[in-house]
Amino acid sequence: MRKALTVDLKNVLLSLHRMEFSMRQIFSAAFIVMIALASLTTAHAQAKKTVKITYTNRAKAEVQVYTIDHNNGHKTDENKRTITPGSQGTTQATVDSGGYIDITFSILGKNDKNVSEYHCTDVKTSVGSKTELSYDVSMSGRKC
Repeated sequence: MRKALTVDLKNVLLSLHRMEFSMRQIFSAAFIVMIALASLTTAHAQAKKTVKITYTNRAKAEVQVYTIDHNNGHKTDENKRTITPGSQGTTQATVDSGGYIDITFSILGKNDKNVSEYHCTDVKTSVGSKTELSYDVSMSGRKC
């Protein structure tokens, strides 16, 4: 009976020995798992719904419009192209899980004294099934 126990112990130890993994195998497996998780995270991040925003300059002067997307980590779309009065520009906004966009238009233009200043307009609205939204921007928003 004692001999049978020794044989079983040897078999157990031998099978455990065969199951040992080298550090290289462990790191390779961990690397593959990290890549798989990263690809899932990236796929999820890319699945966010966005809408196209068209804005029209209703100011009396040329402006530059910067759009801050609060649903996308406060990502800022810096449109340094000058928008003349009556002209349009475009950007996009991320739609949150409730179906809302939450953006701030930061408008850089010159006041009546020809001094540059920023004015901000906050927009938080339900998108519904729309894929495009339009807004007027001007220098009449709050100073920011």
